[in-house]
Amino acid sequence: MCPVFELIFLWSPVVAEQSMRLSPQELLGILTNFGESDVRNFQDRLRLQKIVCLLQGLGVPLGYKFSWYFHGPYSRDLARDMFRGQGPKHQTRTLRFTDPQYETILRRAMSMVGRVDTRGLELLASLYYLSAKELPELGREQLLEELVKRKPKFTLEEASGAWQVLQSYDLVSR
Repeated sequence: MCPVFELIFLWSPVVAEQSMRLSPQELLGILTNFGESDVRNFQDRLRLQKIVCLLQGLGVPLGYKFSWYFHGPYSRDLARDMFRGQGPKHQTRTLRFTDPQYETILRRAMSMVGRVDTRGLELLASLYYLSAKELPELGREQLLEELVKRKPKFTLEEASGAWQVLQSYDLVSR
C-alpha cells in the first residue's frame, strides 16, 4: 500500500493542487463507498467511470483524463487501473479520506449518485463533461440539445432534470 494510506487515505495539503495518484487497489477502495462493484461486469465499470468523472468535477484531483466515448466520458487509464486493482471478490476494503475537504466531497458525491442507476449516471457525467470539458462555450439550452443529439436515448426533459441536479452540486453554472 502507498505510504499515505493506512486504512484511510491521508491527504497532504502541500500537494493539494496536484493530482493524487492512488494505486489501483486504493482507487477501488475509495470507490467501494459507492457500493460493491465487479470490474468484470460492464455496467459496474461504466458506473465507476462516471463516478470518477463526477468526483473529479467536484474537486477530488484523481488525475484521470477523460475523452468522449460511446457512453459519454471515458478514461483508458482509469479502466486499466480498475482491472489492475481488481482482486478476488470481496477483498477490496472500503477506504475513506482523512482530509475533511475530500471526505466532504466524497459524501456529497455519494449523496448525488447513491440512488442513481447506471443510465442516470451516464446522463449526469455526459452532461457535466460536455459543459465543463468539451463545449464550455455553449449555453444551457445548446448543451441540452447537443447531449440529446449525441445520445438520442435521453430526452430533453431528462437532460433538463440532470442539469438541475448538476447545478445543485455546482457542477454547472449557466
